[in-house]
Amino acid sequence: MPAKYNQFLFGLGLGLIIASLLILPTLFKSSQPDKTEIERMARELGMVYREEVLVFPGEEKAQPEEKNGPGQQAMESEKEVPTKPEAQTIAVEIVPGTSPEEMAQLLKEKRIITDAGAFLARVYELKLEKKLRAGTYNFQADTPAEEVIRQLAHQ
Repeated sequence: MPAKYNQFLFGLGLGLIIASLLILPTLFKSSQPDKTEIERMARELGMVYREEVLVFPGEEKAQPEEKNGPGQQAMESEKEVPTKPEAQTIAVEIVPGTSPEEMAQLLKEKRIITDAGAFLARVYELKLEKKLRAGTYNFQADTPAEEVIRQLAHQ
């Protein structure tokens, strides 16, 4: 081989080696986020740890209606006279760790609120997203969002 090609091939080989050394670290870089990045993204979406949610004593207990026997329930229902027959009471259980977005979806599915987006907007506007509490709640169908938020935040 002529000498002029030797220098060219040497330069080409050296260039390829340097380029591959520069590209090599990017090939093995982890595309998965680390634990702190996952936590940051989850908090942006409304995640809270169980320890950060205040559960008041008695919230997880059964409602008084459930503690009574079937005979006593019948006697109590005979005593009660509904003032509004069209008003339907709906029980909703919010488990600890439920995000505001999940609460809004659940309330919409149960027909307690009509617009989950408006409900969430109002929760964030009032800065109550971290004050919504787990528990069992009784609401009327189509309860105003303000009232639902007030009950969920215990205000």
